[in-house]
Amino acid sequence: MRNYIPENILYLVNRMNCSQNEFGAMFDLNNGAINSYIVRKALPKIETIQKICTYFEINIDDFINKPLEDIIPKNMLQEPKDDYKRETEIIELLKQSLLDKDKIIASLERELEAYRK
Repeated sequence: MRNYIPENILYLVNRMNCSQNEFGAMFDLNNGAINSYIVRKALPKIETIQKICTYFEINIDDFINKPLEDIIPKNMLQEPKDDYKRETEIIELLKQSLLDKDKIIASLERELEAYRK
Protein backbone atom coordinates (compact mmCIF):
# COMPACT_ATOMS: atom_id res chain seq x y z
CA MET A 1 0.00 0.00 0.00
CA ARG A 2 1.35 3.40 -0.98
CA ASN A 3 1.90 6.10 1.60
CA TYR A 4 2.24 9.83 1.00
CA ILE A 5 4.58 10.60 3.89
CA PRO A 6 7.51 11.79 1.71
CA GLU A 7 5.30 13.98 -0.49
CA ASN A 8 3.47 15.38 2.52
CA ILE A 9 6.65 16.24 4.39
CA LEU A 10 7.99 18.02 1.31
CA TYR A 11 4.66 19.82 0.94
CA LEU A 12 4.82 21.02 4.55
CA VAL A 13 8.46 22.12 4.23
CA ASN A 14 7.59 24.13 1.13
CA ARG A 15 4.46 25.63 2.67
CA MET A 16 6.42 26.65 5.77
CA ASN A 17 8.98 28.31 3.50
CA CYS A 18 11.87 26.92 5.52
CA SER A 19 14.81 24.63 4.92
CA GLN A 20 14.58 20.91 5.54
CA ASN A 21 16.97 21.28 8.48
CA GLU A 22 14.86 24.06 10.00
CA PHE A 23 11.75 21.93 9.60
CA GLY A 24 13.52 18.96 11.17
CA ALA A 25 14.71 21.07 14.10
CA MET A 26 11.09 21.89 14.90
CA PHE A 27 10.56 18.19 15.62
CA ASP A 28 13.92 17.39 17.24
CA LEU A 29 15.33 15.69 14.15
CA ASN A 30 19.00 15.78 13.21
CA ASN A 31 20.36 17.35 10.03
CA GLY A 32 19.41 15.38 6.95
CA ALA A 33 16.55 13.44 8.52
CA ILE A 34 13.89 15.28 6.56
CA ASN A 35 15.76 14.73 3.30
CA SER A 36 16.04 11.01 4.03
CA TYR A 37 12.25 10.91 4.46
CA ILE A 38 11.59 12.91 1.29
CA VAL A 39 13.81 10.72 -0.87
CA ARG A 40 12.30 7.57 0.68
CA LYS A 41 15.55 6.37 2.26
CA ALA A 42 13.77 6.19 5.60
CA LEU A 43 10.40 6.71 7.20
CA PRO A 44 9.85 8.79 10.32
CA LYS A 45 9.07 7.08 13.59
CA ILE A 46 5.43 7.11 14.63
CA GLU A 47 6.32 9.59 17.40
CA THR A 48 7.66 11.99 14.77
CA ILE A 49 4.54 11.57 12.67
CA GLN A 50 2.45 12.30 15.76
CA LYS A 51 4.45 15.47 16.50
CA ILE A 52 4.09 16.72 12.92
CA CYS A 53 0.38 15.95 12.80
CA THR A 54 -0.24 17.56 16.18
CA TYR A 55 1.71 20.67 15.25
CA PHE A 56 -0.17 21.14 11.98
CA GLU A 57 -3.47 19.78 13.32
CA ILE A 58 -3.55 17.10 10.63
CA ASN A 59 -5.27 13.74 10.93
CA ILE A 60 -2.60 10.99 10.99
CA ASP A 61 -4.55 8.89 8.51
CA ASP A 62 -4.66 11.83 6.09
CA PHE A 63 -0.95 12.52 6.57
CA ILE A 64 -0.05 8.94 5.71
CA ASN A 65 -2.62 8.01 3.08
CA LYS A 66 -3.57 11.17 1.19
CA PRO A 67 -1.69 14.01 -0.49
CA LEU A 68 -2.04 16.99 1.80
CA GLU A 69 -2.17 19.40 -1.10
CA ASP A 70 -5.52 17.84 -2.00
CA ILE A 71 -7.03 18.08 1.49
CA ILE A 72 -5.56 21.16 3.17
CA PRO A 73 -6.55 24.50 1.72
CA LYS A 74 -3.39 26.55 1.31
CA ASN A 75 -4.70 29.32 3.54
CA MET A 76 -5.50 26.85 6.35
CA LEU A 77 -1.96 25.66 6.96
CA GLN A 78 -0.63 27.30 10.07
CA GLU A 79 2.47 29.44 9.86
CA PRO A 80 5.50 28.75 12.03
CA LYS A 81 4.77 29.47 15.63
CA ASP A 82 6.19 32.76 16.89
CA ASP A 83 7.99 30.90 19.68
CA TYR A 84 9.90 28.82 17.15
CA LYS A 85 10.89 31.90 15.14
CA ARG A 86 12.02 33.67 18.31
CA GLU A 87 13.99 30.62 19.50
CA THR A 88 15.70 30.32 16.12
CA GLU A 89 16.69 33.99 16.20
CA ILE A 90 18.03 33.65 19.75
CA ILE A 91 20.06 30.58 18.80
CA GLU A 92 21.59 32.42 15.85
CA LEU A 93 22.45 35.39 18.07
CA LEU A 94 24.07 33.08 20.62
CA LYS A 95 26.11 31.36 17.91
CA GLN A 96 27.31 34.75 16.65
CA SER A 97 28.14 35.83 20.20
CA LEU A 98 30.27 32.73 20.69
CA LEU A 99 32.12 33.42 17.45
CA ASP A 100 32.67 37.04 18.51
CA LYS A 101 33.87 35.89 21.94
CA ASP A 102 36.42 33.58 20.34
CA LYS A 103 37.70 36.41 18.13
CA ILE A 104 38.02 38.75 21.12
CA ILE A 105 39.87 36.14 23.15
CA ALA A 106 42.25 35.42 20.27
CA SER A 107 42.90 39.15 19.83
CA LEU A 108 43.56 39.62 23.55
CA GLU A 109 45.90 36.63 23.61
CA ARG A 110 47.89 38.13 20.71
CA GLU A 111 48.12 41.48 22.54
CA LEU A 112 49.20 39.75 25.74
CA GLU A 113 51.86 37.82 23.86
CA ALA A 114 53.09 41.06 22.26
CA TYR A 115 53.38 42.71 25.68
CA ARG A 116 55.33 39.75 27.02
CA LYS A 117 57.94 40.16 24.28
